[in-house]
Amino acid sequence: MTAVLLAIFMVATDSYIVATAMPTIVADLGGFRLFSWVFAAYLLAQAVTIPIYGRLADLYGRKRVFFAGTGIFLLGSLLCGFAWGMVPLVLFRALEGIGAGAIQPIATTIVGDIYTPVERARMQGYVSGMFGVAAIIGPTLGAFAVEHISWSLVFWVNLPIGAAALIMFGLYLHEHREPRRHRVDYLGSALLMLGIGAPMLALVLIGNIGSVAVAGLMACGAIAITALVAHERQAVEPMLWSRSAVSPASSTAH
Repeated sequence: MTAVLLAIFMVATDSYIVATAMPTIVADLGGFRLFSWVFAAYLLAQAVTIPIYGRLADLYGRKRVFFAGTGIFLLGSLLCGFAWGMVPLVLFRALEGIGAGAIQPIATTIVGDIYTPVERARMQGYVSGMFGVAAIIGPTLGAFAVEHISWSLVFWVNLPIGAAALIMFGLYLHEHREPRRHRVDYLGSALLMLGIGAPMLALVLIGNIGSVAVAGLMACGAIAITALVAHERQAVEPMLWSRSAVSPASSTAH
């Protein structure tokens, strides 16, 4: 459970600590017009990848997907600390968001796998409490980092926390799965991401682009969702649902 709480804390703290440091980062890197995209790119990438990771976790196991997502998140955090301008920072934040899409939902799912129904409510209370802890510690840590060390630390603080979570999951989480070949629904994944991402991007850009462009993004999302529904009906292993999908692996932690 400690590994789950560390993972949740890492993702929850990220937004608070970065928000505190952003004035200093903008003063150093410039590009104030991209200020909001440091957050929007992260959240958009996280939102569109959550369903993808959920399906991959059903196919290949929670542990593998969590490791992959956390690795991407930590790589993004490392690169953010080395950003030389706002455009690279936005791109690296998007990479962080791609990884974050796996961490919170998979960590929460692992709680459901390793605890009985009676215990889950208490464990979920601990998980929810980490957001409150992050709201207190994040701004304080961010202010300390930019005042006494460097704004890069607000991203690099994720590295030891993430490494500790990975080590604990590697040592104590044991999954039991029967080997089975799977066919990843790449087209369904792409359509799902486009169907979710295009309307969200339109909402973010309202006021900054013309109404025609906003309507075009909305229409693109609607077309993608329609195409996804048609595609899922004939896909061998659909992205959203499959009769042949194996049941979630049993997991244990000691």
